[in-house]
Parts: sequence; C-alpha cells; structure tokens
Amino acid sequence: MQPIYIKYSRNRFPQFQIETSIINDNSTKYVVKRALSEEAYPHIESIYRGFNFFKDSILDDRIKQPAVIEKRNDRIVFEFIAGKNLNRSVFESFLRKDKTRYLEHIDQYHKLLFHSFKTVKKFNSTTEGDVFFKDIDIDYIKNEKTFFPHAFIDVALDNFIAVSDERYYFIDYEWILPATFPVSFVFFRSLFLFYVLNAAKYGIEKFLPFDDLMCRYGISQRQIDQYSKIEKNIQNYVSGKYLYNRDRYLKKRISLDDLMPCLDGTHQSLVETHQRMMSEYEEKFQQWTRERKCIVSQCEQQAKTIQEILHSKSWKLTRPLRWLKEHWRP
Repeated sequence: MQPIYIKYSRNRFPQFQIETSIINDNSTKYVVKRALSEEAYPHIESIYRGFNFFKDSILDDRIKQPAVIEKRNDRIVFEFIAGKNLNRSVFESFLRKDKTRYLEHIDQYHKLLFHSFKTVKKFNSTTEGDVFFKDIDIDYIKNEKTFFPHAFIDVALDNFIAVSDERYYFIDYEWILPATFPVSFVFFRSLFLFYVLNAAKYGIEKFLPFDDLMCRYGISQRQIDQYSKIEKNIQNYVSGKYLYNRDRYLKKRISLDDLMPCLDGTHQSLVETHQRMMSEYEEKFQQWTRERKCIVSQCEQQAKTIQEILHSKSWKLTRPLRWLKEHWRP
C-alpha cells in the first residue's frame, strides 16, 4: 500500500487527534482515518456513528456515501471518491469574477442542506450539545424554524463531491454528533470558513461582502453574532481556547499586523533597488547608443572619403602608374 496523501490533526485535544491518509493499493485508492493514540479510539467510533446518523437522515437519492471498507478500534477505511468538491466550484467562479455562477453554486449548496436531509422544527437540548451553546441566547436559537436532528457541524462545501450534475457524495463524518443544530448555522459556518480562508489572500470580501451574502439567505446580523459564538465554542471543544499544544507541532506564527511593517520595508527596498538598476541600465543603454552612432558615423565618413578618392581626377590620372607598378618586373 502506497500513501499518496497524509494529514495529521495534532492541533486538537488528544482525544480528537487522528491521521487522515489516502492510500493506493493495487491501483485502488482508499481514505484511512486512524487514531494517533488509544485516547482517540472513541473518536473513530464517533466517525462511524456519524456515518450511520448521516445515512439515516438522507432524503435525496442524489446524495451518496462512500462505502466503509474496514472498521477497527483504531481506524476506519472509506472508499475514495474522485471529483470536484463544491468549495472548488465556488472558488473557481470567484477567480473568474463570475458572480452569477458564484451564487448559483452557493444556491445549490443551500438547497442541498435544506431539502436533502431530514429536519425537525423543534430544538432539543442534549448533554453532548450543551457545550456548543455556552453563553448563547438559547431562546433566540430555539425560535429558528429548521434544525438538523443531529449536529451536522461539518456538512460543508468541501465535503460534497460532485460526481455528476445530479449526484453528490458526502465524504466526511468526523463531526456529526447527537445534538440538535440549526440548519442555517451549518450553512453560515461553511461560508464563514470559506471567507476566512480567502479574504486576506484573494480579497473575496470586496467581490461580495459576507454580510450581504448572509442577508441574501435571510441570515440576520443577530444570527451572525450568535452563530459566531457557537463556532468559537466548537473550536474550543476541539482544540481548546488557545489550541491544544499548538507550539509543539506548529511552526512559529507571526500576526499579519506584526508582519506588515517588514513586508512594507522589504517592498520599498525592492522598489528602490529596481529603480536604481533600471536607472543604471538606462544610462548604459544611452551610452552604448551614443557610441554606436559615433562608430556608424565614422564608418559612413570613411566610406564617403574612399568613394571620393576613387572618383577623383588624380586617381584616374595615376591609374597607368599604378598598373606599371603592379606589372613591372625589373
């Protein structure tokens, strides 16, 4: 078996730390999720349980699941699904600045969430779910109209693989828990993370502001505030308030604010160096141009002088003498 992709989730609490790999076995690919310690064995069981929760919730025949190839205490192996995920389709539309197609893909995702799975109309509190609603206005959340009966926290754009225009595979069951969650929150979370990852580098906020996008789907500013707190609680649940043991595994990180003066200084230095080099090249080019013109002028003057000599009367009169000099042998 040849691994062709490996990702370690070590920036989590130990009970959630796993290795995700894609392996090639006799030209057949598989996805393996393996616990990095015995402490994470229950998380593997939770993934398998989430797979079955998701299976029971599907209403749309277009939604498929990869087959479970193997299940052990320390790992679960899935069929590998090839195709383009919805996250990529949305991003490519953004790169083309095609706002119409961009919104069509997001509409498609929104429709999948709200119409392809079983939902309930009432919020039910659970022991496992309470941690996500800490410091939340729970009465406000209860007033929402549509909930997933299980916490489909990561039913996100990048986990839907389109294998055709009418068929999708959902591929990740790591965060499906027995807790009621608003469907709108799952939609918000997926787009929120998409914007967070692409805002600074690509300026996606200028293309279509996030708040305007949420407004298009009926998500108010108050919902955004509450959903942001839920997302923070999820991150704390998975990795801790300061990210569990992150300094042990991650390279040193520098904030963008701290880095900008260095970038600005480096950029200014590069600009000055470029301008100086261009000035030197321009000066040398002008010098070479002057020297070339001088040489061409000298050559032209010499050619003109030679022609004048060849056509002069003295040159013609002395022609017999030159002939005698060339042919006379004493």
